[in-house]
Amino acid sequence: TGNNGDMGIFRVSYTGPLYSTDDVSSNGDGDSVLLTADITLGFPPMTVNFDATESFDPDTDGKGFALRYEWDFEGDGYPDESVSGPAVKHTYTKSGIYFAYVTVYDSQGAGDVTKIMIEVERAPPQPLIIEPDEDASFAVGDPIRLVGAGIDAEGGPPFIHLGSPNASSRGPFHVIMEPTVGNHLELPAAPGPMDVESAKDTHLTVLLTVTDDTGLSMTTKTILRPKMVDLLFVTVPSGLILDVDGVEYTSPVALTTWENHRFEVEAPTQRKDTSTTQSRDESTTYIWESWSDGHAQLHDFVAHSSSRNTGATALVANFKILPFGVPSTGAASSTSSIRSNQGDDGSVSGAIASAVFIAIGAAGMIAVIGFVVWMLRRRMPREMDKDAYGATPDDECAVVEHAITDESRPSSDDGSDVEARGR
Repeated sequence: TGNNGDMGIFRVSYTGPLYSTDDVSSNGDGDSVLLTADITLGFPPMTVNFDATESFDPDTDGKGFALRYEWDFEGDGYPDESVSGPAVKHTYTKSGIYFAYVTVYDSQGAGDVTKIMIEVERAPPQPLIIEPDEDASFAVGDPIRLVGAGIDAEGGPPFIHLGSPNASSRGPFHVIMEPTVGNHLELPAAPGPMDVESAKDTHLTVLLTVTDDTGLSMTTKTILRPKMVDLLFVTVPSGLILDVDGVEYTSPVALTTWENHRFEVEAPTQRKDTSTTQSRDESTTYIWESWSDGHAQLHDFVAHSSSRNTGATALVANFKILPFGVPSTGAASSTSSIRSNQGDDGSVSGAIASAVFIAIGAAGMIAVIGFVVWMLRRRMPREMDKDAYGATPDDECAVVEHAITDESRPSSDDGSDVEARGR
């Protein structure tokens, strides 16, 4: 029947090897030929071990007694005269379906034949990354050479497709260079990580794909790891906030990133709670004073290895306390907004501090004026006594004593008291 179930006579084409038992004479005694192979499916080069040692001649009642073996590995009708014996091996270097034949002859020249099918699939080319080496490492800005090779098992010319380095982390790939066809390429400068926070978990992955003339391809990859730098960010006093690559950290903080990675650091003006059990709702405002590297409050920092090659590379931010009543806007850059729980900016805090300062100054002036008035009022009675008694301040005690003496003396009608007072 046909494919559609129709009845009829159809032409049949035989695609098997042009080999049959009719090509050898048989003694009619039913010689038994048994053939096995250790592998029947694979990729080139594919080496197959054939074994026909179990074949025997019933007339001799013994295995291998006076038997001769003839092998045809390709099934093309032409025996391979280079091999003989019951156990042999052959290597298939090209893909295809083969029928391996063995003909076993007895001492009288009669023989039987059997076959086994060997399927050799077309193998994709094997890619090989030559550069970068799997043990190589890099720093940000270093050139990266991309050199690869392809090995085609069947001798065809490989088509080399070099995939670019990709920044890889625990998440998906981040492509830093589009895949490029060719060989002996170079990435002028190795990129930096996506950020400091994820730098220690990332690396570069180089992909290489080779394709043969039939379109089969194979891809391989190698990991290119960065040189790492340990960093330590410190504030004086300790415990203040630093902005490192867009993320706020409380100092001291240890971070790790790629060598030569460039990112921003900032030491913002900030308010720190200094409340204690005895005093509540107290805070201190800190303004940036200097960096240990001598740069601005907000600047680019490059992660270089420590000059001593030991320990971490440290960066210190020095802060000072904002003087009472001095606006913070003049002591910090445009980025130095005060970071507080209340969200007040530097200008508001400065205005509040200035208002308090003015209020205290006014109170001080009032106190001074009051003191002057008190002194003047104390001075006034003394001047009045001088006018009444014609005495200086040094004679005050004498005048008082004289007055008391006169008052204690009895008065007389003849005016003696007047005489005594005027003495």
